[in-house]
Amino acid sequence: MSLCYRLRQGFGRLGAQLRPGKLELHWAREHLPEPYWRLFEAMPRGDQWHGLCVAQRLAAQGWQDADLLAAALLHDVGKANSGLTLAHRTLIILLRWLRVGWFERLTTSDQGWHRPFYAHRHHAALGAELLAVAEASPEIIALVKAHEGHGEAVSPGLAAQLEALIAADDAC
Repeated sequence: MSLCYRLRQGFGRLGAQLRPGKLELHWAREHLPEPYWRLFEAMPRGDQWHGLCVAQRLAAQGWQDADLLAAALLHDVGKANSGLTLAHRTLIILLRWLRVGWFERLTTSDQGWHRPFYAHRHHAALGAELLAVAEASPEIIALVKAHEGHGEAVSPGLAAQLEALIAADDAC
């Protein structure tokens, strides 16, 4: 990802934390059944802002599938309750930019001070697990699990939705 993208995303997250009243939570509430809404509420404000951006971008493009919009809102739920802060995110960006393998070493354990780094790297699988416990549809679980594009297979019927989700995620 480019520096401009990361700066825009960082300022958006910071704005969501400083001015939480600006988040259109009502939009998310209208699109999420109760068990999913509780997961969304557990997400940090910055991740809620990002999920809203992704979902509203998809809706503006004409996507109306309820499972896709729920997956867009919740695609980063695996980062919730991990202690992942803006400082961690900044350090992750720097470590990946340096390409020295430190980030990978920090993500080998989900214990102690490694937890935020682990959650960032494995958030797609962690989110899919949380959604399975919330009895989300197989489509939502598959989209969340595959949204990082690490080769997780989805059914041919979900391929276009996954492509749209990844593109909207990259744009937000």
